[in-house]
Amino acid sequence: MTLPKTSPNDISFTFLLCSLFTLLPSAFFFTRFSLKENVSHSILGRDSFLLNKADLLNLYAMLNSLILKAFATTLLEPLIFKKKVLKSDLLFQYIRKFKHNYKYYFFSENTDYSYVPLDSEINYEAIKILYLLACL
Repeated sequence: MTLPKTSPNDISFTFLLCSLFTLLPSAFFFTRFSLKENVSHSILGRDSFLLNKADLLNLYAMLNSLILKAFATTLLEPLIFKKKVLKSDLLFQYIRKFKHNYKYYFFSENTDYSYVPLDSEINYEAIKILYLLACL
């Protein structure tokens, strides 16, 4: 059985969680969420997450927090306005931290090693998720 092809507009929940963890590692959601307990790998997809109602509400609250939107928008300013400013250093730091978090925490938990994303693909997903978070 082959997995369905994804379009460039599809959002991976793994990348979304990785971005949230990179931006807000001390959020209440991450004090309760465990990759070992809440992630199930199946033939339905690379990432299937099992969340109870309380965790889902905490995730919803985190996604709708104004500080997250403001932080994502601030990180994207060098791309939006095409300026070389100090904030571009913050964007590079975010991408580097996102890549580390993804490889260390999220990819290592994935049992499907048939697809190893390139660094450029991870960078693309990191920026795509930032745009999503800034526009929510």
